[in-house]
Amino acid sequence: MIFLDIIFILPVVVLLSIVAGVFSKLNSVSFSIILIPGLLGFSDFISFSSSDVLLILIASSLTASIPLSVLYFIKVAKQNFEMSSVWAKIATKIALLSILFSQILGVIPPLYSQYMYWFTLLLLTLGLAYNVISNGLKNTSGVSSKAQSPLIYYSALMSVFIGAIGSEWRGVFAGHDKGGDKLGGFAFLSVFIALPACLGFMFPGLPVPLIEQNPALSGWMLGYICWPLSIVIFVSATLGQLMVRQHKNAVDVVWLNYILIIYLIASALRMIIP
Repeated sequence: MIFLDIIFILPVVVLLSIVAGVFSKLNSVSFSIILIPGLLGFSDFISFSSSDVLLILIASSLTASIPLSVLYFIKVAKQNFEMSSVWAKIATKIALLSILFSQILGVIPPLYSQYMYWFTLLLLTLGLAYNVISNGLKNTSGVSSKAQSPLIYYSALMSVFIGAIGSEWRGVFAGHDKGGDKLGGFAFLSVFIALPACLGFMFPGLPVPLIEQNPALSGWMLGYICWPLSIVIFVSATLGQLMVRQHKNAVDVVWLNYILIIYLIASALRMIIP
């Protein structure tokens, strides 16, 4: 039965990861923003319940995003060396809190983990929608560099609950401003979210329920991280990134944001409405 589930879901993972790679390249969102809601929609067709696999999807998506977070870190550190010293001061706190959040997800009941996942995804969706609508009405162009505070970067920690690296919150607070990434700290700090969170998921405080139910899966798992799944996600998402070119067309970016918002709203409604 497990083998048949893998045969069925693997092509879905590959296709969704390719799409996730495209959105990651053009919209600076993490792979999990596209991948996890899409995969949860197929939970009725496999023998695993969504509560059993949600944390595994979160942890595996985070692991697959580590190379992306490292690239973000290097790119921003080179371009904003002076500002990176400011972000480095809060990096340790971000890393410690990231470990704490991943450990909390591993010990609370699965139902609460689902609540935290969908609540965080809803906040992100509402934030993206507000930013897109505000920019469309030309009421605001995002948060200015003068108004930003280091505290705003702590919002990226919420991405741990959805298997993301925090860069997507840039679209909530700054949008795609013409002056460059005013809130590049989200990209810089992404590596301090991804790596510590993965360590927390790798050494959970309690045994992983899915492994207890299916001991044969233990060879594929590192705590909550399914390492073959992480490899498939990374390779497929990288392929998706290579298929597109970042041409920074404002119209295309706006339409992609609308598509992303509609996709997330539809995913939430699918889970809420039986």
